[in-house]
Amino acid sequence: MAKELGKIESITDHYLLIETDLQSSCASCGVKSSCGQQVVGRKKNIKVPLSHSVGTIYSQGETVTLELKSSSLMQAALLLYLTPLFGLITSASVAIEIKLGELESIAFSFAGFFLGMVLAKKMIEKLQLTLHINKERVNNNEHNQS
Repeated sequence: MAKELGKIESITDHYLLIETDLQSSCASCGVKSSCGQQVVGRKKNIKVPLSHSVGTIYSQGETVTLELKSSSLMQAALLLYLTPLFGLITSASVAIEIKLGELESIAFSFAGFFLGMVLAKKMIEKLQLTLHINKERVNNNEHNQS
């Protein structure tokens, strides 16, 4: 299960806006000093729907743990990488089969690749990856460190 610590920045009726630091995986990385993540920034805001945590009371500034099942993450990664590749290979095969010229085949292949990217994005949006917010574990860890 992928886990990330975050701090609640704002709360609306339907969403939590949680700011996370990109430090958990960056801290142990050997190339962190020359990584592009350092240039982009170390913080990311995530908008999490409150529908799955009815009855839980959150407060601004509270630290929570965001959890994502590994199976969901793997499924999204497979869709993200394999769908455009399948579009590229399929469109290249069709271009060869209908005997297009070299430039037309290349253009047709890129069109299939980009169509695969769009399709992958739509499929991942429908997948509805669910982030679980766990505030009890963070609070227990804070008490154990005291």
